[in-house]
Amino acid sequence: MSDEERVVAAAEAAAAGSLWPTYALRAWLGALLVQTHQAEAETHRLIETHEREIDRLRAQIKRSGPVIKSLNDAIGMVDEVLKRKRDTEPGSERSGAAQRGEKKK
Repeated sequence: MSDEERVVAAAEAAAAGSLWPTYALRAWLGALLVQTHQAEAETHRLIETHEREIDRLRAQIKRSGPVIKSLNDAIGMVDEVLKRKRDTEPGSERSGAAQRGEKKK
């Protein structure tokens, strides 16, 4: 027996004795229906809010890609400057080899 059939059977049984249990059941079902509609509306609102947040985060990721590349490039350039400076610094082990055109083994 389905839930709907049980509700109908309970309503019919209650109607046989007195009507107040049937009205109470009707009121309870009506309240349940209102709560379900409210929950559905709230769920749709939450979905819209989350979709907007997801779109915002995707746009942020899209904007951060070029920034990350630029930062990596800048770090690479600084590393090159440091490497050249270190190789030509007087008194460094690399300095003498670099001046003579030798490669470090």
